[in-house]
Amino acid sequence: FVRVDGRATFPEPAPSDRLVVIDASTFPPVIKGTVEGLEHTVQGPPQAVAVTPDGKQAIVAQRDENGAAVLSIEGMSVKLTTEKISTGVMPYAVDISSDGKWTIIGNTGVTGMLGEAAQGVVFSQDSKQILLQMDVERAIGVFALRDGKLVDTGERLKLAAGPVSIRSMPR
Repeated sequence: FVRVDGRATFPEPAPSDRLVVIDASTFPPVIKGTVEGLEHTVQGPPQAVAVTPDGKQAIVAQRDENGAAVLSIEGMSVKLTTEKISTGVMPYAVDISSDGKWTIIGNTGVTGMLGEAAQGVVFSQDSKQILLQMDVERAIGVFALRDGKLVDTGERLKLAAGPVSIRSMPR
């Protein structure tokens, strides 16, 4: 998407995108670097980023690539690796468990599996439960990790409107 003379245009092919690295430990925050070369289509730039608890890697959900990119982190240096993770259709959200063993990616491209327009996912602090925002259903779905498998508990936290951004406290 590029605005030209006040109009929305969609250049083809889409240029690669970038991820900006910000040091939020200072005030005001400072841009420390840029990761170039995140491929996408016109409709789907990178959607979400999650950093591993040890701070050495990050996972970037790439919606129209139906996958995720892996970044390596060393201090303030962040680099795009050649490793790609195959996900479901149109990954939109990502979170990593507090022990670093699990990554969960919410996909928006398949209706009826775990909720339509599932735009956000978060692990509980102990990494035993996963909350899935279900925009169309106006609910938060509660899932569990049991014996290494994702299990739908059937619990739904009903909301007055569809949730569009879910976050958890730092773990």
